[in-house]
This record gives sequence, C-alpha cells and structure tokens, in this order.
Amino acid sequence: MTAIKDILKTVLPEAEKMKNLLKDLWTSKITMDEFNKECAYWLISCDNLHPLLMPTRPYKLQEYNRMSDNDKYKVPHSFWRRPQIFKYIDQGNSVKGRNQGMLAKLIEYREYIPEQDEMTRSKYTVLINEHKL
Repeated sequence: MTAIKDILKTVLPEAEKMKNLLKDLWTSKITMDEFNKECAYWLISCDNLHPLLMPTRPYKLQEYNRMSDNDKYKVPHSFWRRPQIFKYIDQGNSVKGRNQGMLAKLIEYREYIPEQDEMTRSKYTVLINEHKL
C-alpha cells in the first residue's frame, strides 16, 4: 500500500500539471507552441525513453538462419506457426513499432526546445541517436 501511495505522490502532481496546461491552452492563456514546449520538457523528464531491446531469437530460428537458401525453401509453413517463433516475431514487431514511434516523437519534440537550451536539446539528441542504432 505504501508503494502505491509513493507512486501516486509523483504521478498525481504531473497529471494535475498536464490538466492545468490543457486548461490554459483551452482558455488561450498559452499558445500551442508554448504547450508543445512544456510537453517537450515533460517528455525528456520521463525515464522510459530508451529503445527497447529485441527479444532473444529462439534456437530453432537461429538454426533456420544458418540454413542454405535451398534448405530454407524446404521448411514447411507450419514452422512459422510454432508458438515460440510466432511469439518472437510478434514481440519483435511490437518492439520495432514502439522504437520507431518513439524516435519520431523525440525528433518532433526536440524542435520545440529553444536552441539556447543546449543541455535539453543534447539529451534529445542522445536519445535520438540511441534509437537510430
């Protein structure tokens, strides 16, 4: 129960801050550019921006990749329906999609940070480069 309270102490103020920003945007107290800048500063403060790692390739798929093209051609379609192969491909596609989406967001949001704020822009650049690897 204490862990939940600790989480709420950090999450609720952030949620309240975003709610107030939306209200300010709605009532024209701030412009869309100012709103985007605040969102960009909030995003870079998050701790889950690094790219996700691809799942470990199943042994059977490693064997398949070592086969000659002629032998690969002979592998039955049922091979791809094996649970561990299907799961690997599905998880891999999810990871790639999440990483590509995060890269696009990082590139977009870096542009909202003023050029004078070199420290924050460099944090974005580091994360962008991590996603491009």
